[in-house]
Amino acid sequence: MNKKNDLLDWVAELPLTHVIDHLVFVHAGLNQSLANPLEDTTAHDRLWLRHTYWYAQHKWRVFDHNKLRYSLITGHTPTREIIGRYADASRPDKVYDPQAIKSPIYSIQYPDEMPRYQIDGGVGSKGADNLLGNVGVFDSQTGLLVDAVED
Repeated sequence: MNKKNDLLDWVAELPLTHVIDHLVFVHAGLNQSLANPLEDTTAHDRLWLRHTYWYAQHKWRVFDHNKLRYSLITGHTPTREIIGRYADASRPDKVYDPQAIKSPIYSIQYPDEMPRYQIDGGVGSKGADNLLGNVGVFDSQTGLLVDAVED
């Protein structure tokens, strides 16, 4: 038995999106410009989206609204690399810090919307050799982050 191949086979069988009550887990994100992002986002986009998930269409570095009634939990990109501003100035701009090594959990959330949690702690990124990453504990009924361990 080859444990590495068994693990890779198991991972390959996992769904690209997992929904639990008010939570949606997806590796990179959903294409919110689609009529039904949860159903219509391609497998490729669920694994690779970045800017088209974070930002509003045709508005570079303006955070998009969450059009779903779910909290979205995504990874794929260390949070220290995500920068942007809110269209309504409801929250402070997120700026790039070239000295940052850690990538704490970051929430993109407009008033009266469910949050989009970015949880990639940067493990595997350049200069992050000793990081363990982030672990978030979410309440599936409210869709909110209730506890976290952030490295």
